[in-house]
Amino acid sequence: MNKQSCENHIATLTKLRDEYRSQLDDGAMRDLDRLIVELKEVRDGGLDAAEVAKLVVRVVEAIAVVLTSVTNISDWLK
Repeated sequence: MNKQSCENHIATLTKLRDEYRSQLDDGAMRDLDRLIVELKEVRDGGLDAAEVAKLVVRVVEAIAVVLTSVTNISDWLK
């Protein structure tokens, strides 16, 4: 993952966390905070390629959790 991708992911997760703070539970907030920290480590060259791939999946999962929490998307999928 290049630096620009990391910056984009950090900005997106930070914005989601800040915007929907009141609607997310403590676990989701901790996950977002942890992901942001890990993305900053990747940006600074702290993780290897396999760990980065797992992190990208976790970023997508975190975004899905936020979207599911703040919308009725699960109702639409039934």
